[in-house]
Amino acid sequence: MKNIVTIIFFIVIVLLQIYLSKKESKGLGLILPSSAFLYSLSVIRSFLIHNSTRDPDYVVISEVVFFSITSFILTNIPTVILLLINFHYSKKKKAVKELDKMNIQDLN
Repeated sequence: MKNIVTIIFFIVIVLLQIYLSKKESKGLGLILPSSAFLYSLSVIRSFLIHNSTRDPDYVVISEVVFFSITSFILTNIPTVILLLINFHYSKKKKAVKELDKMNIQDLN
């Protein structure tokens, strides 16, 4: 049941991104990717804060750097997916606008 709810949640997010990307305003399509990016930054921040409160004798800098970079990459996968959706639909909108422009010029 938990997996089904998670899958439905992600489907709704993708459909919402498609809906926002199809809108005329460019800024609407960037709302969800920006939110996903801010979430990834908050994950890194909380990870670094957690490691800064640990005993310095047990903190290995290379591990902290490795896990920070790894978590940054992994938490930005949704950001990249949402940006690709936005890029695809904005490119499609641009092509339709150019086609309309050409049709108007043909009528003149």
